[in-house]
Amino acid sequence: MTPDEARERVRQAQARVSPPGGFDAWLHILAAPAGSGAATKGGSGGDGTAGEVWSETVSLTAPNDPGDPLSLFFIPPERVARVLAQRLACLGESCARAGDECAGYAVQAGLSGMEYRALAPAPPGFVPRYRLPRRSLDEPIWAGEPLWCPRERLSGEPGRIAAELVAGLAARLEGSS
Repeated sequence: MTPDEARERVRQAQARVSPPGGFDAWLHILAAPAGSGAATKGGSGGDGTAGEVWSETVSLTAPNDPGDPLSLFFIPPERVARVLAQRLACLGESCARAGDECAGYAVQAGLSGMEYRALAPAPPGFVPRYRLPRRSLDEPIWAGEPLWCPRERLSGEPGRIAAELVAGLAARLEGSS
């Protein structure tokens, strides 16, 4: 599979992602391998066969911290990037172990459950009942186009890739308020 075919598989998978609902905010991660025999990492979206899209959905608000109620409404981008970088590092290691059979992954990140939330730290002195973020949007929202990450970049720079995807998510959320 080529990088363009991997990106197209991710685009198709985006259309099938449904927000889990509930009160949590969710991070959706999609990744499709490219290369002669690249296999997915496994998990909910793939069984390890070449060309499948790996997917994972992670809560950004659980467990609830009673000592920090604003963390339910204001989600620091650094926390999202950290979670995403951990998942991308695993994909990078898997791809590196596969050698030439894995050229890299097309990756995408999305958010859902963000109607009353911001991808930002809580402002000082914030009183939730007066100024909660409010937006109306179709969810999940995506970081933009799927990002092609060659094997070397995915295994060497998962934090930078995560920061780039989170910046795209923040821009999309900012534009929807």
